[in-house]
Amino acid sequence: MIKGVIRRISLFRNRQNLSYKSDYTIDDDVTNKKEDYRIAICQDGKFAVTFDTANLRIKILENTDHRKFNMKKKVDNKKSDNKESDNFNKTIAYFKINDDFIIDKFYKTNYKPLSFKEQESKLNRNDDAILMINEEGNSKDNEKSDTFRWTFDISNMHKKNNDEYFILVAVSRINVDEDMKGTQNNDKCDDTKFGFLEVSEFPPYREEEEPIDQSNYIVVHNVNKPKKGIAIYRLNLKKEKGNYVLNNVIRYYSDSISGICTFIEVTNEDLEQRRFIITLNFRGIYNFDFNDHFDFFNLNEKFEYPQCIRSELDNWYTDSGTDCMKRLLTCIYD
Repeated sequence: MIKGVIRRISLFRNRQNLSYKSDYTIDDDVTNKKEDYRIAICQDGKFAVTFDTANLRIKILENTDHRKFNMKKKVDNKKSDNKESDNFNKTIAYFKINDDFIIDKFYKTNYKPLSFKEQESKLNRNDDAILMINEEGNSKDNEKSDTFRWTFDISNMHKKNNDEYFILVAVSRINVDEDMKGTQNNDKCDDTKFGFLEVSEFPPYREEEEPIDQSNYIVVHNVNKPKKGIAIYRLNLKKEKGNYVLNNVIRYYSDSISGICTFIEVTNEDLEQRRFIITLNFRGIYNFDFNDHFDFFNLNEKFEYPQCIRSELDNWYTDSGTDCMKRLLTCIYD
């Protein structure tokens, strides 16, 4: 217990040394690949996250037309109309990550990147840009592969104090062969490293603020890290004049595990909120420990599947070229 507390204090003290410099981009980012947008909605329906898995752009949106779900069905022809709809039309954060989950760029909330087609048309009028896209956008290294797949989720918003809030976004790049297939080499081998996740801070630069002292931050260009992993981004927000403004993003990262990540938030009869962050793959379900404000994440526990599910995974879904990801997704959402 004492060692755990000391470890947490050490993480907070060293956070500055684990911080990174990110570019603040307005209108000059390049869309190198054809967009592939995915969306996840938080449990209470108030916020959503979109993820362009091709260009690794993450956008958090607020549902400005959110209405609480009513279990009681009332039929009122006068009041009922079909005009009501959920509109996720206010961006509260927008950033781009690298393959190693480091935040590369922050965008203005109203920034709209050129689409891949628009970018191609623009580049065709510039020889230098053509060379750039030939080197980056058309590289075989950037082509999508069945070896890795993405999964992500977003939490409900949580209040820290009177005007400070935070939202969590979990992103995992899954190594299908290692974590989603029951091959002979992998089904009994679990090399997951349990313990506290690596902590790093990414403060967005704002035009009205003084320039950030870059001596406190590490400039990251090419980091050779395993492509699989999971990152939990804690977006710290401040409410100003009715709008949520991004203060910074804290990243909690592990490169030893990948899988389907999800947030579970339950309120029991005593109104005590219970929150869980889990990751599941072929081997089992992994739990992250944390405090009320998510100041740390500790990968501390693994739960085995019930024997009936374990038997199916071991005996049904081990054919060559077949992974259990779709099966697991079906089990989750059905």
